[in-house]
Amino acid sequence: MSNFRNVSKSDPCPICGKPDWCTVQYVEENTKLHYCRRVLGCSNIISGTNGMSYVFLKQTSDGSCMYKEESAYMESRKNGKRQTAETGAQTGGAQNRNPLP
Repeated sequence: MSNFRNVSKSDPCPICGKPDWCTVQYVEENTKLHYCRRVLGCSNIISGTNGMSYVFLKQTSDGSCMYKEESAYMESRKNGKRQTAETGAQTGGAQNRNPLP
């Protein structure tokens, strides 16, 4: 189950640095997703408030941009590749079923 909380003066949005209107979602263990409603450039960013790198994930239906801390993003990708190798499952991306000769 995930928990949402609004940013505040004591814990502002790491993307835009503002204390209101943005949201943080705690999803698993120490992983957080950041929903910024001000920075709508939809690209990776280095925070001006804490110096950390954030990876743009997607633009949500309300127009917010969803970000994840780069270290957590890289760890989840590494774990996903590890699970794929263990199960033999193929995930993500388009695959060319009819390769050219």
